[in-house]
Amino acid sequence: IYIDSQNTPSSLDGVIIKTKNIFQGPTCKKFPKLSHIRTITKNTIRWIDSKVNDRLRVNKLLKHTEPNLTLVNGLGADRYWDRIRKNMTSNQNTILIVRESPRHFTNHDDKNIINNIKEILNKYDYIIFVSDILRYEWNKISGIEPNRTFYIPNCAHENKTNHLLSISKQKIIGNLEYNYDMFNILCIGSIQHRKGQDIIINIADEIHNIHDRINIYFVGPVLDKRFLKLLKEQMKNLKKKNRTFILGPRSNALEYIYGADMLIVPSRAEAFPR
Repeated sequence: IYIDSQNTPSSLDGVIIKTKNIFQGPTCKKFPKLSHIRTITKNTIRWIDSKVNDRLRVNKLLKHTEPNLTLVNGLGADRYWDRIRKNMTSNQNTILIVRESPRHFTNHDDKNIINNIKEILNKYDYIIFVSDILRYEWNKISGIEPNRTFYIPNCAHENKTNHLLSISKQKIIGNLEYNYDMFNILCIGSIQHRKGQDIIINIADEIHNIHDRINIYFVGPVLDKRFLKLLKEQMKNLKKKNRTFILGPRSNALEYIYGADMLIVPSRAEAFPR
């Protein structure tokens, strides 16, 4: 069983996998609050669907399968596993993938969030961290036995990367929004407060003062529409508005990284290395 709080992947390392969506309308709270990502109408429909159908979906799943391994992709997906495991009868190993550092929750509204996460970590047989630093930080405060934790780094597709490196940078830039005659600075990542795009825009005028041929590009999907609105308001105050661009999501992100003259990562929290 693969449990994720977002979309289940259609392929894994190039191998197509069949998926069965169990929780079509996950309920995280007693009732959905107004969200800046989804409309209240859509949230309400998802909540009702979850209340009516989740138990039926789980029972159907467990009736036709006896998994020997459950992989829970992220702390956010634990709430789904918690509801599934109550109905499990077979013995199996459980693995949780963790990407967040304890520092990620420093200013969290829930002051007991760290203790809650420590309880979650100790429910699983094994924990996979995407950073050795994360592994060290959680091991230090959670009481997890070190032999139950592993470090598997976030990684890129090596074959795609090597192929891209065999192509001239000039040819790549010709297919992008970059201006070959400019010094192109890239900030890549989803548009949300944690990724820190506002930090770059706040100093964009200073960056442009360094040289008169600098362009700044932001590439990534919009996860927070309110934050995007904030960025656009910031950009209105820039002296060189035509030198800073929010391009949105791109399927060829590696090409943008390869074509850039400089890559800036202003994230407030990040699971390095990537």
